[in-house]
Amino acid sequence: MGGLVLGIWGTIGYKIISGVNPVSLENNNQIISSKYTFDLKQEKDTFSIKPQSKDPFLGAITFPKKANDITPHSTPQKKVNFPKVVYKGILKTQKSADKIFVVSVNNKEHLLKLGQTIDSVKLVSGNSERIVVRYNNTTETLVLKQ
Repeated sequence: MGGLVLGIWGTIGYKIISGVNPVSLENNNQIISSKYTFDLKQEKDTFSIKPQSKDPFLGAITFPKKANDITPHSTPQKKVNFPKVVYKGILKTQKSADKIFVVSVNNKEHLLKLGQTIDSVKLVSGNSERIVVRYNNTTETLVLKQ
């Protein structure tokens, strides 16, 4: 038991003496810098992204579109010189169910039924608010002008 007491007091005495006389920081830095040398090399992290042919959520196979592919919706359509057409109103008679539309084509007023054509302008459909006309396979919707 005497040895244990002597060991404890020796440890306490060592801690007190080492606390009173600390090793200077200059010596520590020199020791650390002399033991270790660091090579700081920065290498570029290179990677590449590969396109996936499968949707990770749906599992459907998709193919990337090429820039030179032309979709039907993106085909440039020729601009058609549509004649000046103005929808001016509708005439209804109480005796018949036929509707007669007042349409001005190139500043000339005409009375048209559905399906009739004047100056290559065909009346496709209509109601009291708007009409649909077709000219050279181009369709336009016209709103009632008041």
